[in-house]
Amino acid sequence: MDKSLSVKPLQATPKDVATVQDTLQKHEQGLTPADLIVRTGLSVYQVQDALEALIKKHPCRLQVSEKGEITYQFDFLPEKNSITKLVGKVWNNAKQGVTNLVKWRVSNDLYRNYGSSWVNWVIALAPISPLIPFYFLFRKTIPSFKTKTDEISHFFYEGVNPPEQNAFRKDEIKKIAFDFIFGEKENIDALDLEKRILSYIDLHKGKITTADLVMLTGWSFEKAEQEATKLMVQYQGNVYVTDEGIIIYHFPEVESQHKVWHNRNPHLSPYIWDNLTPLRKWNSNYASENTTMARAIVIQFLYTLFFVPLWFFLLENSWLGIGSFTFLYYSIGIGISLTYSSFLPTFIIGKRKMLKENKERQAQNDYFSFLQSIFSGKDASLLYDKNGKLNEEFYQKALVEWQGEVKNDEQGNLVYHFERLEKELEVVERERKND
Repeated sequence: MDKSLSVKPLQATPKDVATVQDTLQKHEQGLTPADLIVRTGLSVYQVQDALEALIKKHPCRLQVSEKGEITYQFDFLPEKNSITKLVGKVWNNAKQGVTNLVKWRVSNDLYRNYGSSWVNWVIALAPISPLIPFYFLFRKTIPSFKTKTDEISHFFYEGVNPPEQNAFRKDEIKKIAFDFIFGEKENIDALDLEKRILSYIDLHKGKITTADLVMLTGWSFEKAEQEATKLMVQYQGNVYVTDEGIIIYHFPEVESQHKVWHNRNPHLSPYIWDNLTPLRKWNSNYASENTTMARAIVIQFLYTLFFVPLWFFLLENSWLGIGSFTFLYYSIGIGISLTYSSFLPTFIIGKRKMLKENKERQAQNDYFSFLQSIFSGKDASLLYDKNGKLNEEFYQKALVEWQGEVKNDEQGNLVYHFERLEKELEVVERERKND
């Protein structure tokens, strides 16, 4: 290979420095050089040059994240004559303050007035009290009814085991209430896959094939070829073809002495079957906290079922002599109940969507775990899943995506052979050794 094809390091222009600064300002927790390269599309040298320029102008701290990554955190000094920005910041802070006040008020109202009050629970159940004995009777006599109602209860109440019965962290009421209703935000690094690929390239002398990408991501060969081309353009790579006709992608800039891609322990496996996507949790509340919040919202829902018809009845029968104050009182109460009871469908729709997403993730993780068997040897014999069912569906998918073929071994057993994977991995390993 002609070593002269290596790209000359690029210096950061004022526009590049501004781009890096804008990106850092959007992430107050700080970013690693690898994060900046991926987010801005700049080269290793441009990002490093921009960071050096920013360090000269603004206070900067190096911090270690939870993942053990070194991040750059800047305290950007306010610009002069930025009255518009200052007014905008004050306005945004004011809006956030009002939002937090509403959150705090709603959370406390749900907890103190409804979730922790058995009086409200009794009042809410009063209109449907004739049905309660049948509920307990059916649970005792019909196993399927008991199973179904247990599933529904678990759907609402599941959470982390509390340190003690009925534990409730009142100082975190706002977070508990809103995490119950809307679910906890998932903390996933959207750039983790790209950084893992770049780290792998760096650790393997800057050379990869599409077979490497298949192992790292679980992609089909077609998608791996498309993504390899994107990487080549974004990170100033180049390609060459070996005598066997294998395309080698070479990234001289990624293969740098600075090792900025090592944002993880280099001894950890980079392959997709060892980096499965974790299933989501709806929240990290105690089960007792979720029970309290579920009770509060269900009470409001039951109140709505009872008081809305009553309100219309009073409206249509003014001859009853209901005073204006009483009518206003009921109107306000109904408004609150309607608002709070809307949290119930919000919770149900959101959590059902999460469960559906987890089901898809689990199926994908099962497939990625299965792929490890294909890389364990040149020929992959048919395997069975944990239920003793033949993994034909997985093999058929891999056969199509990875250009494999079905054949018989010496004993006449059916095996799936993936010649392209084997050949590319063998050739690229030789190229790395000869470099």
